[in-house]
Amino acid sequence: MKKMFIILAISVLAFAGCSRTEKHIAGGAAAGALAGHIIGGDTGTIVGAGVGAAAGAIIADKNK
Repeated sequence: MKKMFIILAISVLAFAGCSRTEKHIAGGAAAGALAGHIIGGDTGTIVGAGVGAAAGAIIADKNK
């Protein structure tokens, strides 16, 4: 559980200087990688991250 909090704290600090678009892309990539790994294993992780990053970029562009 401590590792989870450490990772969360580092993530918050890393996102502090990011623009809104960068946050959407990173969030989409993380969600896509997680979903891809659950569905398709290691290869699915890579594909999911790419699809999630693209989806995050599209959402950020539409929310301007």
